[in-house]
Amino acid sequence: MRYAYFDSGEGSDLTGDTFCLPVSSFRSINCAADDVILYFEPLSDTVANSAKIILTVEDGKQIAVAKAIANAFATGSERLIVVADDDTSEYLHSDITACENASAVDA
Repeated sequence: MRYAYFDSGEGSDLTGDTFCLPVSSFRSINCAADDVILYFEPLSDTVANSAKIILTVEDGKQIAVAKAIANAFATGSERLIVVADDDTSEYLHSDITACENASAVDA
């Protein structure tokens, strides 16, 4: 199984700061003003919340970032795909500037 990793930079010991989600649970991506938003399905039948990840990107680069993420999820060979790690400044694409928010939302 392959996983997507996100960390919003509050220190990985903060609750809700780090998400490591199965790529197979990825459902959609939305380009917004200065953001790319990723949605993942609930991880089990007993959990009603989906994961919503908001990435801040360079202005005008939303589509390039969305394509890079989709490509990594579809064709990448890494078992752990670091999409955004604010603690280490490691990003899947050079135009990702931050993991603004990683949270559970009502499905």
